[in-house]
Amino acid sequence: MMTTNLTRTNGTPDGLQCIARDITDQVRMEENQQFYLEQITKAHEEERQRISRDLHDSAAQNLIGVLHQLENFCQTDEFLPMPRLRLLWSFHERLKDSLQEIRALSRDLRPSILDDLGILPAIDWLVEQVRTEHKLIASLKVSGERRRFSPETEVTVFRIVQEALRNIVKHAEAAKVWVAIEFQDGRTVITIEDNGKGFELPESTGGLSRLGKLGVDGMMTRARLVGGKLTITSTPGSGTVIETDIPA
Repeated sequence: MMTTNLTRTNGTPDGLQCIARDITDQVRMEENQQFYLEQITKAHEEERQRISRDLHDSAAQNLIGVLHQLENFCQTDEFLPMPRLRLLWSFHERLKDSLQEIRALSRDLRPSILDDLGILPAIDWLVEQVRTEHKLIASLKVSGERRRFSPETEVTVFRIVQEALRNIVKHAEAAKVWVAIEFQDGRTVITIEDNGKGFELPESTGGLSRLGKLGVDGMMTRARLVGGKLTITSTPGSGTVIETDIPA
């Protein structure tokens, strides 16, 4: 609503003019958009969970069975020529590698530690992956009174941290990563910082998509879905800081 004072030519007040704009449709549209985003995100996570379970219960178990059969065959058949035996053992090693890749993919899609133990052990697992698999110096610091979030919020926080660490590993050229979780009264702040090459931030968040940084745009969307806010600070040559503030 906009209000304007009406005055006479001699300056004395003569009335009040009010201009109001009905924003009901705009509010309804924003609420609908929020609802659809929540439903899409929920469906996405359910599909991830289903695929992860299928990979673990079906594909991985089938490979384990084939590996055991191949081992028994190689160890019990005394008449196999040595060249064929070496070839079969090489197949065995390749199958083992494939099994490890399937297990890693299953964990990445939906790690059981998140559902079983909660967000803190799950984030600790992500940080440990950065240390062991990518050889970065990575640390996790937790302060305040620890608590669990709702399942939806825990999944959201996990995906934000997962995407941030993935971006650091792939693009930042960093040597060190710091993850901090601060539990405050009624809110939690998650900070991910690296000492990588940084990047030039666009003037608006919409520019992130145009720059090809869809992962960052997705993290911001996830934070909004749980009523939170995600901010990024970055300068070329000075690393990047991602801070997520959620009401939980």
